[in-house]
Amino acid sequence: MSTTIPAAPGYWDAIIGSGKAIDTDKYFVISSDNLVNLNAKDPNVTTTGPATVNPDTGKAESLCQYQGKVLLIVNTASYCGYTHQYEGLEALYHKYKDRGLVVLGFPTNDFGEQEPGTNQEIAEFCRLTYGVEFPMFEKSSIKSIKANPLFGELISRTGQAPQWNFHKYLVDRDGN
Repeated sequence: MSTTIPAAPGYWDAIIGSGKAIDTDKYFVISSDNLVNLNAKDPNVTTTGPATVNPDTGKAESLCQYQGKVLLIVNTASYCGYTHQYEGLEALYHKYKDRGLVVLGFPTNDFGEQEPGTNQEIAEFCRLTYGVEFPMFEKSSIKSIKANPLFGELISRTGQAPQWNFHKYLVDRDGN
């Protein structure tokens, strides 16, 4: 089930600044080596596929660019009761991006068909309604046989599949 982003004073300062392992009882952790190599045998090759396509440019992006960063990976939807979380995610990204936090948004229409728009419509909605500047990727499935390979790997490694929109996976900068 989706959870809200912890807001305890100093919580994110401690995670972003420490580089220490995250409490795995609260968060699911994967290896950053596997994250950046999902679609390519050579990590220096730009990857292809729905997990890495930027809807603004339509071009594939390598996930390698996020190696060494703290990643908050979220499946998103524009017409969900949790859609207001875009505001909090953007605030979190804005506050900590210079210290290495990257929020990665992956729109999906898998839960209640709450993301019916095109990639361009989703990108415009996020920017205009919530001022989203964190990286958003092409709409993809996360629960079908053709699941986004990033989410396939996250699910495989954590044993936790998203049950609804705005499920979050947190990966620390060391991949622990």
